[in-house]
Amino acid sequence: MADFSKEELYEIRDMHASLEHEMKRRASLFNQVTVTAIDTTKDKVKTSPTDKRALLMATLADLDTRIEQATEELNGKKQRALRFFEGSELTREEYEVMYYRFIACLEWEDIYSIMYWSGSYIQSRYRIAMRKLFPNEANENKLMQTETNTQQQNL
Repeated sequence: MADFSKEELYEIRDMHASLEHEMKRRASLFNQVTVTAIDTTKDKVKTSPTDKRALLMATLADLDTRIEQATEELNGKKQRALRFFEGSELTREEYEVMYYRFIACLEWEDIYSIMYWSGSYIQSRYRIAMRKLFPNEANENKLMQTETNTQQQNL
């Protein structure tokens, strides 16, 4: 089995959330670029539409580069996680739960609706999978608490 830590799994979700945030920011900047020539009268410091557009375009280009790099890094981590899952003793159901949670980065409610199982059943598959993947982690509640804390830090 590949060497992979629980923290790396949670890092995938954190990176995914951060990337989503950057992509929303990019969309907002792109919208600003497209309307800059029309709406420049609200600026406190008068800049020409060309100057403002050039600044926004430079910011957008920088953001595109960061998004591309983050996407490549995230995809690499997801590939490592997939190999880790595939090299483990997970059942099909456990693998699916882990895939949806850490590779597709879905929220629990989305996983419940996709898999058509009860939340408690899916959570039990998750806990069993985590114990199989990380046998040195003895306390189930600590696993769930770690993920909860990680999610709250991202808010």
